Formats: sequence, C-alpha cells, structure tokens
Amino acid sequence: MKINQILQPLFAAVMVYFGYLQMNDPDPFLWVMVYVLVAGLLIFSTFERRNKYAFWAVVGSIIVALLVLSPGVWHWIMYESAADVLGEMSLDRKYIEETREFGGLLIALIMLLPVYLGLRKDKNPE
Repeated sequence: MKINQILQPLFAAVMVYFGYLQMNDPDPFLWVMVYVLVAGLLIFSTFERRNKYAFWAVVGSIIVALLVLSPGVWHWIMYESAADVLGEMSLDRKYIEETREFGGLLIALIMLLPVYLGLRKDKNPE
C-alpha cells in the first residue's frame, strides 16, 4: 500500500472535520464548500482520478482567498500579541477571524500537495 493511499483519505477526513467546525460560522457555506472541495480532490486522487483543471481551480481560489485575508494576518503579526489569535473574536478585532481563516486555508493548501505530486506523476510517468 502506498503512503498516499493512507495520507490522502486521512487528509480528506481532516478537511471534512474542518468543514464541520465551520457550521457555526457566520458564512458557513463558503468555508464548508472549500474544505469539502479539498476533501473531494484528495479522495479522487486516492483512486487515481485526478483532474488538473479542478485542482488548479481550487488552488487558485485558495490563493486568492489567502491574498484577501493577508492584510488581517499582517495586522496581527505587526501590531498584536501572538496570544490574541486564540482569544475571543469581536467586531473591532476582525484580524482574529481573518488569521484563523488564513491558517485553515494554508493547511488545506498544504494538504493538497499529494494531489499535486500525483498530477506531476500522471504527466511524467516513470
């Protein structure tokens, strides 16, 4: 059994759990959709059913979202204490939610690495 046949379903389960945790968010549809799409790419890749267009559409969307959220992360890094991100969110501390969302998207992007490596293998079989 290949390591990817273990890692990809495990990563997919983590993404589904991340989506579940978003159910109490003010905008759950967006975040659940992102995490479920990542989980779907991982599951399809486990069974050697990779689609480069779907992969790059999801990756591109995540990168755009990371760029949109980056000012909040920058504010937190430059002006707030590290422990603030673990504190309560409020309207005057929007950077907390943006930093958390950024972190979740970054984790999702990293978890897509096995799919990317599979696409490269599909393109250049050994």
